[in-house]
Amino acid sequence: MKKCSIPVLILLVMGFSVLSAQDQGDIHVYAAQGSEFIVLSQGKRIIYSEDRIREGSVFLSRGDMFQTGPQSFAEIRIGPGGPLVAVAENTSLRVNVPGEAGPSDSVNLFYGRVRIKREASGGLFYIQTGGTSSEIGSGDAGVDYTLRPGTSGAAPSMNPILEVSVFSGEVRVIPGASLSITPFTVSAYEGISLETSGSFSYVQRYFLDNSIIAYWNLHGFSNVPPIAAAAEPGSVTPETPSVSEIRYVPPDYTPYMKANKAKNLGIGAGILFSVAGLTLQGFGLHYLTDGQYNNAELCFIGGTASMGVGLISLISSIITNPPKQQ
Repeated sequence: MKKCSIPVLILLVMGFSVLSAQDQGDIHVYAAQGSEFIVLSQGKRIIYSEDRIREGSVFLSRGDMFQTGPQSFAEIRIGPGGPLVAVAENTSLRVNVPGEAGPSDSVNLFYGRVRIKREASGGLFYIQTGGTSSEIGSGDAGVDYTLRPGTSGAAPSMNPILEVSVFSGEVRVIPGASLSITPFTVSAYEGISLETSGSFSYVQRYFLDNSIIAYWNLHGFSNVPPIAAAAEPGSVTPETPSVSEIRYVPPDYTPYMKANKAKNLGIGAGILFSVAGLTLQGFGLHYLTDGQYNNAELCFIGGTASMGVGLISLISSIITNPPKQQ
């Protein structure tokens, strides 16, 4: 019995070693740019340099945490032919074992920005953020999980915001149970924003902005073609209606010129006759004081008539207008 148990024990140890080697060797950090890359594995904190990662000797075990510092970017491949994960600066994530989020691999994004590119290979890939899961069958998408200032009552607060940007394929977002939001799908060149804390959250859906595409083209994968730019709203040129001929017809100002001339003549005549009438009225008062009643009467009559003509001339100049043009 003892002789038989020794080979069995050796086989078990060898099998465990093979499984352990596979567990440690299928998550490869194969590219990096920057200076600060931290791995938390089995209670140990290891800092890697850009040169060490470029040597191709940095591998993660499932369940390890990976963090990037300021101006530090990395690229991870999960398994042979598996999904690619681009990790932006100031990001912290953990690669989970299959089954924690579903039938396939998943990444738990604690904070920061990642981009996932996955070819169709069966199963799904999950990005977990604050109780909300984003699942990718095949496609290319960016996921941001950051804090933004908000207000909770009268006190200021920082609210966790999930943003999903889809560059190709589709992403199905499954909100956490506390949000009371049914799962929904985000299509290519669409983006969504969702506050993951509290029960009064809503989904904001929008067209993808080219600034997000430019960011991931600059800091994305080193061996993947760039993402095509999104069509700008209003970039489609509307059709111009054909016009055979446009002719400018100048207006006829002759009636207005005649009317203005008549108005000016009427005003001038009215002023002249009014002044003459007032002058005759003045002479009439002078003759009246001297006792020359006949001359005074003639001056009063002539002055009144002249002032009447002046008043009529002024009224006619006011009501004189050019004819309406058809």
